[in-house]
Parts: sequence; C-alpha cells; structure tokens
Amino acid sequence: MNFQRFVVIGLCGSLWGCVVNPVPTPATSLAMSAYAQADATGEGGGRQNGADDAGVAGVPTDAADNVTPTVHEVPVKETEPAADQIKGPHLAMVVNTAPSTQKLVVVLPASTQQPSDYSLFLQTAARMGHRAIALDFTNESVNVACGAELNCYEAMRLEILDGQDRSSKIKVNFSNSLQNRLAQLLVWLDKKYPSEGWHQFATGSALHWEKFVIVGHYTSAGEAGIIAKVQNVARVIFLGGPNEAYGMQLAAWINATHLTKADSYRAFVHENDDGIAAIKAVCTALGLGNSWTNLDGAAVLKYGSTKLMLTALTLNAPTLGVVIDSVTPMSAEGKPIYTAIWRLLLKQN
Repeated sequence: MNFQRFVVIGLCGSLWGCVVNPVPTPATSLAMSAYAQADATGEGGGRQNGADDAGVAGVPTDAADNVTPTVHEVPVKETEPAADQIKGPHLAMVVNTAPSTQKLVVVLPASTQQPSDYSLFLQTAARMGHRAIALDFTNESVNVACGAELNCYEAMRLEILDGQDRSSKIKVNFSNSLQNRLAQLLVWLDKKYPSEGWHQFATGSALHWEKFVIVGHYTSAGEAGIIAKVQNVARVIFLGGPNEAYGMQLAAWINATHLTKADSYRAFVHENDDGIAAIKAVCTALGLGNSWTNLDGAAVLKYGSTKLMLTALTLNAPTLGVVIDSVTPMSAEGKPIYTAIWRLLLKQN
C-alpha cells in the first residue's frame, strides 16, 4: 500500500478540502497545455463557439464553468439520529439554473477520505444538471479484511449496503447502512430545500435506483459494483478501482449476474495505480472489455463511447489524484485538468 495515499488525510479537513496546485512536472505541464488547447477548440470538453460539450446534458458553457453550485454540508445525525458520523458530514450540491438531468450522482468516498474531499467532482456533476451527493458511510478496506476469502467480499459489502448481518468481519446495523443513510439524507434535503428537486430520487425510504449514478472511489469502487449487482442503476463509475481481488484471484461476486447492464459502467484509473492489474481484470470480468484509452491531453469529445479511461500524468498519489481535491492536477486557470474526463464519465447516453 502506498504511504503517499495517506499523507494528505491530515491536511484536508475543511469543506473545500485543500485545493493545491501540484508543482507541474514536464509530463504534467505538457498535458496541461494539451488540455488547454483542446478546451479552446471545443475538443476537450470545454468551449466550442460559446457552447459546452455537445450532448453533455445540454448545459451551456457559462453554467458549466462559472456558476457556483448551491452547497449543503449536512451532519449525519441531523438526517438520522441513530446513525454515526464516520469521517465527516454529507455533502450535497445542485445548480438550480442548469437544465435537470433527473439523475442523482452519489459519490462513495474511499475509506481514507471524507465527503468534502470530492467537492470539485461534485461541482462538475452539479453544473451538468445532476443533483450530486458525497455520502458519509461505514466503509472498510474489504480487501484487507477478506484477503483470500473470496466469498467474504460480497457478504461484507452487502452488510455495508443494507445493514443485514452477513459477515463476522464488520458490524453495520440498519440505521448505519448505506441505503438508509442515503434515503434519510434525501428526505432531509427535500424537507429543507423543497425547490431543489431531491424528492424525485426517493419515496420515503424507497430509493429510485434507476435514477442513480453511483461513483465509487478506490476502496469504495467495489461497493459501487455490489450496488450495481443487486440494483439496476443508471450508471456506475469506478475511480481508482475496483481492486476487488486477492492477488489476481477475483472476488466471487464479480462473475455473478448483475442487474445493471455492462454498457452502463465506466472506469477512470491511473496507469501507476498499485492495483492496476487487478482493476483491469475485474473490469474485463464485468463485461467491460479490455480496451483502455489514455485520455491525457486528448480531444475528449472524440471518445464519447469509451468505457475504460486511463491517465498517466505525474502525480504524488495516483489513486487519489484521479478525483481528490487536494491531489488532482490543476490548470494555470485554477480548474481541474480532469474536468473534461469527469464530464465524459458523467455524460448521459
């Protein structure tokens, strides 16, 4: 396990994390230049004669780039008194002026991170017309707990999801379950901000999974995968994962039937991720193929149907750098370099 992944944890405690522009290396600077050129020509997910990406939820460039989302930082116990706050408050964002996609983006933070570490990704989603949430939930490193017990992965992840006792390696009750936390947060948001459209994603405790875009980062990519196994969701996005394996022995649930179709999966991973071999094997087993495309500096719009995306920019923490505020590379204008790729991941078919 890479020690560098944990260095930033003690540095990022505020709502907006620690948005730091890394010192560009030659490789990063070259990619920054390429992204900037593509953005200027409309090929990198930015401006094109005054318009944003054609087909990216139809959001104009001004909304995509300049509108500040409405932000709600919500303590867990305000939504569910019987639940514990694990890392930090839930984080929710919306741009009310953007045409709604009627989709809810739910980011499941890595076990080393908290919801506020994903604010830049949430901003991108909200500006596209999605409602967006980063959820605080009980999250453990399932790989470490299960090891070579390949049936253990599903039992742990399902208990995290619904709170039913399935595994001796974790204890999650219903109040602390992921789906209860999510349902109670949506109920709270709708009651507190009824004009923002949160009501469309849940009826009481019943979640409307078909409207959900589930985003799992690092250790939570497997949790996103297990949700897609048992629920039919609009999209599943893996960021820096899922390394759901012991060596190259895949967790048993990977090869089972999944309710979410393979066409609805996307993955974005750094080429230097410690778990890259296992991640690729998992994605292949899930039916996503094995054709990975490096999009560094690319005219991203040309890759609209790409499911498996790579980056090779020089980063201090490759697994975190694909999405975490404090590590993801920034342009000279102070915008995340990966914005165009994030939009591609989130783009509706």
